[in-house]
Amino acid sequence: MKPKYIAMLLGGGAGLYFLSSKLLMVISLFVVGTIIASGIEKGRALKASYAFHKCCSAVEWALMSFYLFAFETLASRKAEGRLYYLAGALLLTTLAIYVFATANIEAVLTGTDVKLHETHAEKLNVFCAAFSIMLLVAFVAYLRFGWGMAI
Repeated sequence: MKPKYIAMLLGGGAGLYFLSSKLLMVISLFVVGTIIASGIEKGRALKASYAFHKCCSAVEWALMSFYLFAFETLASRKAEGRLYYLAGALLLTTLAIYVFATANIEAVLTGTDVKLHETHAEKLNVFCAAFSIMLLVAFVAYLRFGWGMAI
């Protein structure tokens, strides 16, 4: 895996920890659940790279849930209308990335030997997850530092 993608994923995780440890815990629980589901699906044939790619394509659900939760938080804090539009745009963007990543994961997982970051489909899957997490970090940072809202 290229160092820039590792840096994006680790930077996103560190950013989430700094900005919202609760959100990081929720995403971590989702990832652990996906790994467990992959283990049940594959049994002893489970490879770390398979579970990693399943998490990359499925993490969008946790992010979409967060954006939906943000609407409730914004309402309780009487936020400006443009924050609703921003959260809605990010929700729709994440939904589009999810649809794309779900279609792409078929190309990744149908291969006989799934690696972390070798084929174009694998690289694209990692990029989609890293990009979504970076959008989330930017949104949470904007809320925290731009509007004084902790989520």
